[in-house]
Amino acid sequence: MRDGSGRTGAHAARSLAARRRGRAQVDWLKAGLASSTAVFKLVVNSVGITDFPLLIDVGSADRREGYDAQREELLRFVDDADIGGLLWIAGDFHFACLGHVGRAEGELGWNQWEVLAGPGAQTANPLWTACNAPQFTYATGTNNYTELALDPTTGEITIRWIDGDGTSIATRTIRP
Repeated sequence: MRDGSGRTGAHAARSLAARRRGRAQVDWLKAGLASSTAVFKLVVNSVGITDFPLLIDVGSADRREGYDAQREELLRFVDDADIGGLLWIAGDFHFACLGHVGRAEGELGWNQWEVLAGPGAQTANPLWTACNAPQFTYATGTNNYTELALDPTTGEITIRWIDGDGTSIATRTIRP
């Protein structure tokens, strides 16, 4: 069995099943985003939706990037519908960052933001060093936790990364 992305065997079967289940999830998410009157829409997933630099893309087949059609459909929907206040939140990369979902200005997802939380208490993924400007405004491998402050009066989200001693190591404010 082959799933169209090069996966074979049991991995391909899981991939095909995930895409079938994924259709209902994508439709549900699009409907919720389109009908939401909330100032902020936080979409939390274990894996990111960002189009990461090539060095990090090695494992993309097992992330949202591995499902190109669904990912592109969702990002295009958000871009075309001008869904404001959306922040993608993920972890599981063993580093923290804040960046544009698209790789370059004008590309799909550039006007969307994603924050990665972590690493909490594990060895950092050294690939965090590939997350550079202009796509990323911050990246670190320092053990930390992430705090979000949402201000509905300004439409701003302030993201703060805090190390194990409780010291703020970085703060960024965005208006998604």
